[in-house]
Amino acid sequence: MQRGFVNDNVLHTEEYGDIHFSSYIPESYDGTSPYALFVTLPGWEGLYFQGVGANMVEDFGTEAVNYDDEMIVLSPQLSDWGETSAREAIVLTEYFLANYRIDPEKVYLHGMSGGGETGSLVMGMRPDLYTAYLMTSSQWDGDLEVLAEARTPVYMAIGEDDSYYGSSSLKEAYERLRELQNLFLFCCI
Repeated sequence: MQRGFVNDNVLHTEEYGDIHFSSYIPESYDGTSPYALFVTLPGWEGLYFQGVGANMVEDFGTEAVNYDDEMIVLSPQLSDWGETSAREAIVLTEYFLANYRIDPEKVYLHGMSGGGETGSLVMGMRPDLYTAYLMTSSQWDGDLEVLAEARTPVYMAIGEDDSYYGSSSLKEAYERLRELQNLFLFCCI
């Protein structure tokens, strides 16, 4: 147990091997009513090779438990910030949707720094799994066309002079997403 989370849970998969994650499942969860699901993808210090529980250094998961008494919170320990971890995050989300009573209208994704890059890849692959995505202090690497077509809400937050990423990548992604959403709005009504 670390900060209320059980560390080093392992989901065994044939395609991706072991997916390690920390989890917070409220004591009140008994499977009789649907709960929200919040998946937070950590930044640099949260990768699995950096040690069990390293993903719990940031406060996003531990703060999330204060917002909804009926919410399961997961923090995967990613393998990288590329497509491998994006697919692992998708598989983990799908597993919880299939095996826990989750309200599909309350499935949230968050990514910080490198985890934000991974989250953007997730949103470019399977935005339909999530109700909304919060990206903090990162850059956009995912497919914006897939996201725009799905119309999944995204909130991007970064400092104007972020010391690692700067803000231009997210500004450009925001403008492109607006253009694409207008295109999909007019072509698909």
